Amino acid sequence: MERVAPDRIVAGTPRSGLGQPGTVVLLAELQPPTSIKTALERLSPSQGRVVGRPPRIVFTLRKPPRELVERYRTDCGMRPLSFPGLCVASLAAPPRGFVLDEYGCVLGSGEASFRAAEAALDRFAMYPSPWAWVQAGTGCFGEGSVYVAVIRAYGLYALLPGRVLERLDETEPVRRYGFTFATVAGHVEHGVERFEIVCSPETGEVRFVATAVSRPGALVRWVSPLARRLQRKFHRESPQVMRAASAGQDGNRSTSSPAGSV
Repeated sequence: MERVAPDRIVAGTPRSGLGQPGTVVLLAELQPPTSIKTALERLSPSQGRVVGRPPRIVFTLRKPPRELVERYRTDCGMRPLSFPGLCVASLAAPPRGFVLDEYGCVLGSGEASFRAAEAALDRFAMYPSPWAWVQAGTGCFGEGSVYVAVIRAYGLYALLPGRVLERLDETEPVRRYGFTFATVAGHVEHGVERFEIVCSPETGEVRFVATAVSRPGALVRWVSPLARRLQRKFHRESPQVMRAASAGQDGNRSTSSPAGSV
């Protein structure tokens, strides 16, 4: 049986198709070497469920079924962050080699705009569908919670886990609402990002503000220009969909916790 070395991508078609006939799963094995057969069996459903331990990084060629994403999200719950020392303070003092990005937009003004923006953030409307969405499970979504962003790019779907580091719900000195997350082992990037809604105490202006520090992980470092292009696309489109969602024109439907649980 062929062995799969760490950092090598292998492909195969599970007999059960992961709930979708013909689904091809790409496994980026960053764990101890294993056989292709064993790696694929980790994602093969048995009696309607996914069994075994998923690989550390997962890509699929077709839209992944909810069951696979949820199984992977649960598996990522006990994993460490993808880069040692990542924390909220990383946003103010990025580690060496990390890039700082800041983006956002004005959403409106006043109490109604702030509440609408809160609700949009709760349902992860900042992820621009149909090529990006989130699965966060059910129940309370607080510090320590893990969610998986599913990103479609360059012919693949990537499952990207993140862990919430802090929740924001402040009224003084500036009204702020949101959360900060860090990438979990299994994400193709290393980084920390904060999504927040901020209301100016002077003017009542409501803004969506995102701040991120990141650098590509080992798997995508050799194609970092493509990864960076995808980041810029997200930075461009995220404010647009947040503005639409806050205005009640929400065509973005992330698979997430119920609104209000964030």
